[in-house]
Amino acid sequence: MIRFLKRKEIDVYKWDACIAQSTDEQAFYYTWYLDTCCETWGALVEGNYETVFPFAYKSKLGIDYIHQAFFIRHFGVISKNEIDEKKSASNF
Repeated sequence: MIRFLKRKEIDVYKWDACIAQSTDEQAFYYTWYLDTCCETWGALVEGNYETVFPFAYKSKLGIDYIHQAFFIRHFGVISKNEIDEKKSASNF
């Protein structure tokens, strides 16, 4: 099951463990880096943090919208397991 979690709902230890075990381990996916660069961020989380997809968002006039945060090259799908084509960010 995939669910949306706001930053305050994310388990830091499980999140960072997923990033560390992924094939695409990059510093800008860790919680400490996202906290530094993103005013507000959340993520789509599959299962028990097997796959995560972070994104930054803001609110204007009561409407939330996704934006590309400064100092983050890109947001994408990160997984402990191999990502198949159906989950690939390039297919969105």
